[in-house]
Amino acid sequence: MKSLLLSGLLLAGVAAAAAPAGAEVVGEYVEARSLSVQAGPCHYNGEVTTSGREAVLAWKVDSGVLDGVRVDGLGVVAVVAGAGNLADAKTPRRSVLYVSEKATPAQRDALLRQIRAGAAAALGTVVAVKSVPQTLSFGDKTVRVLAGDDVRLSVSRYPCGHCTQPGQTWYKPLTSVNDAAVAQGVATGFKNAALGISWSQEASDNVFLGTFAF
Repeated sequence: MKSLLLSGLLLAGVAAAAAPAGAEVVGEYVEARSLSVQAGPCHYNGEVTTSGREAVLAWKVDSGVLDGVRVDGLGVVAVVAGAGNLADAKTPRRSVLYVSEKATPAQRDALLRQIRAGAAAALGTVVAVKSVPQTLSFGDKTVRVLAGDDVRLSVSRYPCGHCTQPGQTWYKPLTSVNDAAVAQGVATGFKNAALGISWSQEASDNVFLGTFAF
């Protein structure tokens, strides 16, 4: 199995760590939650039982091979809805997965198998899979995710590593992520008929950014 090193990736201006030995796929990750992942204690207490039931998760592959096919530049977007705060591992949840319509059947199947296996606890029951026009853009200052007409995510990276306070970051990403950092969701949300819900949120510290390797 060929080992790849994660090089040249920048997260908030800092070089990402090398991928673990044996990793075949490396890329970037973003997660938006329907609550503030960083906030003062009063704000946290006000949201912990009433919010956080929705999330958008997105994986963008920078390079790699899955099941013998290259998946460079492709990715998967997931929308998740739970019965309670998704930070509670026991809360039931359902999800819908979105793959780029540009992916071949082999690429699509390989990506879906990997994400469904690796993020099973976060996704819960997958009720639908959709092939849609997809945008996964990770820039130095902004991140943008679009999946068809259902998902929109616009994120502003913080300009330095001292802009957030670790003692007031109450949550962790829902999946395995390297170099996780808090960012600001400028506009986040989704609508999905299969889940029967919609969610939107503006200007909140509700986003995690990071890198992944598997």
